[in-house]
Amino acid sequence: MSAPDGRYAVAKESPPFTLAAGAATNVSVDIEIPRTPRLWSLEKPDLHEALVRVMDSGKAVDAESILFGIRDAQFTPEQG
Repeated sequence: MSAPDGRYAVAKESPPFTLAAGAATNVSVDIEIPRTPRLWSLEKPDLHEALVRVMDSGKAVDAESILFGIRDAQFTPEQG
């Protein structure tokens, strides 16, 4: 994952697993953002990027770049 301005990049791998040909699965990996992220807004739509790669015997066999925004929302008893 990388920031829109390149301030940080984070890499993390899932534990290895075997998947039969034609099968599908979901994989989750938690990533901690090392600094205060640039937030997405209508005025400044900063997008972060996650690069997802499928590896086989140490070689990338598929990859996809996913753009996403980070927002901050607060709900309090006073403001709702």
